[in-house]
Amino acid sequence: MFNSYGERWTTYRLGPKAGVPYEGSRFDYSKYDQFMKQHVPRWTTSNAMVQAAYDEYFSSMKDGMIVLAHSQGGLFSLEAALKNAENIKGIIMVESSSDLDVDKTDVSVFRDIPFLFVYGDFLGDAYCIDGYKWPGAFAWEGSMRNLHHKILEMGGDSTWMELPKLGIRGNTHALMMEDNSDEIADLICDWIKEHIGS
Repeated sequence: MFNSYGERWTTYRLGPKAGVPYEGSRFDYSKYDQFMKQHVPRWTTSNAMVQAAYDEYFSSMKDGMIVLAHSQGGLFSLEAALKNAENIKGIIMVESSSDLDVDKTDVSVFRDIPFLFVYGDFLGDAYCIDGYKWPGAFAWEGSMRNLHHKILEMGGDSTWMELPKLGIRGNTHALMMEDNSDEIADLICDWIKEHIGS
C-alpha cells in the first residue's frame, strides 16, 4: 500500500487539503518533498510479523525500558506492553493511534506504569473541512483518551498533554520535525524526571 503525495498531507495534519497549509503551522512546507522521500510502502499483511517483533523486543528488555511511540507505533507498542508490563518503566504515546478497547481488554497491568499522551494542534471539529476528519481522530477522541481515563480510574498515573492547552500552538502530526521540537522534547524529559525518575 502506497500513501499518495496528497494523502500524506492530510494524514499528517499539515492542512485541510493537499497543498493548503494550516495557518500558524510549524511544519516547514518547503521540505515536504524531502519528507515524502522518507516514506516507504506498507504491507497490509505484515501486522502479525511486526507485532511479533515488538513482542520479542519488549520481552528481552529485562532491565526495564521507557517506551516512546508515535502514530501507528502506538498500536504495536501497547499490544507488546500488555504482554511484557513487568519490563516497562513508563509509556509515552506521541500522537499515537491504537484501537485498544478498554471495555474489552484487561489493561489492569498498566495501573503501575506511568503514561504520557501527547497531542499537537489542528484537532477537533473546527478542523473538519468539507466532511474531512483526520484519520487519527478516533484515538484522540476515543481509544487513547479512554485508556487515559481508565488508568486514572484504576488509580494509576496518566498525563494527557494537549500542547495548545499549554499555549504551544501550530504542531502537526509531524511534531518531532517542527521548529519547536526541542521544546516538546524538554516537556517529555521533564515528565520522565517527575514520573519515572532517572
